[in-house]
Amino acid sequence: MDTRRFRPLAFLAALALTATLAVACDETVGSSGISGTTTPAPSASAPALPEPTGTSTGIVDGRPGSSPPSAGAPAPTTPVVAPTLPAPPSTTPTPLPTSTTAPISGSPVTEPGRTLQLAPIEKVDVIATKSIPAQYSLVVISGLPGGCAKYAGATVEIKDTQVIVSVFNSMPTAPTPCTAIYGTTTHSVSIGALTPGVAYKVVVNDKSFELRAQ
Repeated sequence: MDTRRFRPLAFLAALALTATLAVACDETVGSSGISGTTTPAPSASAPALPEPTGTSTGIVDGRPGSSPPSAGAPAPTTPVVAPTLPAPPSTTPTPLPTSTTAPISGSPVTEPGRTLQLAPIEKVDVIATKSIPAQYSLVVISGLPGGCAKYAGATVEIKDTQVIVSVFNSMPTAPTPCTAIYGTTTHSVSIGALTPGVAYKVVVNDKSFELRAQ
């Protein structure tokens, strides 16, 4: 067979195939948008949020039902309250009691039909407490001359540096038969606080002695 007759036919067939492929490519590019203009892909739009209303029922800053602060408004501040401190103790010293002129212990008692007389003094002892200043008392043993005599009480008077103690008995006013028995009685007479370091003269009826206060 003669092959020279088929060569022009094969060449023409190849040409026709190439033209057909070119036309098909142009139609494909035009339909898909690759040849020039790019069509943007559709974007998914976010759903619209509801507008805030005037009253909020949520929790803002940890407080239910409060409204969020508006833009530009200063944030609320909590006032700071300073703690109350206790008042310092007073440094004013307590004044010491001073000696005064006043009856202190056992005012005499006058009974109807009886009269007061100074009692004879047998013995006087001094007692002081351990407090500051010390409180002083006299333990007085006084006499009862006769069976009709009764202890009636004592008075105390302080004049400057003298402590004057008067101890009394009561006796019948009218003449009364009484036994001649002599007796004694013991009583404590308080004279209070004395100025420390001062020497006092203590007079108890007909007895006297010196007492230096501590």
